[in-house]
Amino acid sequence: MRWQRYAMLAIVLLIFGASVFVWLTRSIGYALPLFGLALLVVFASLLSVAVQTVETTLMRKSVLPQDLVEGDWVLGGLVAGDGSRKKRIIPKGTVSVSAAQIALACKLAPKTRLTVKQGIPFVPSFFFAYVALLLFARL
Repeated sequence: MRWQRYAMLAIVLLIFGASVFVWLTRSIGYALPLFGLALLVVFASLLSVAVQTVETTLMRKSVLPQDLVEGDWVLGGLVAGDGSRKKRIIPKGTVSVSAAQIALACKLAPKTRLTVKQGIPFVPSFFFAYVALLLFARL
């Protein structure tokens, strides 16, 4: 995360420097959009940190295989079996777990906990579409 902060700071300083240069050579009217762009980069980086924090703290849940529902988003995957005969039941990062995978997980690893991402996956896109509608719609 440190390099992302440095990259964001470099971009903001570059845009801010360009806007000051434009302000000194032209007028403040030409520099205001660049100031706005610098503020947009800062707010976007802060928003991405907030979204990532909410996602990792509130949208992840640890469940047993019998509590899985078809279509769950399994983050860590599941490998079951004894020493030499390990079998990957659910691959890491499976977006939609199937009924057959759930049945196999319940049979081979009933006590193993899985990390599942829960929540409504389209909420951010609906939110941004609503904000864009409010900003750009003419009532």
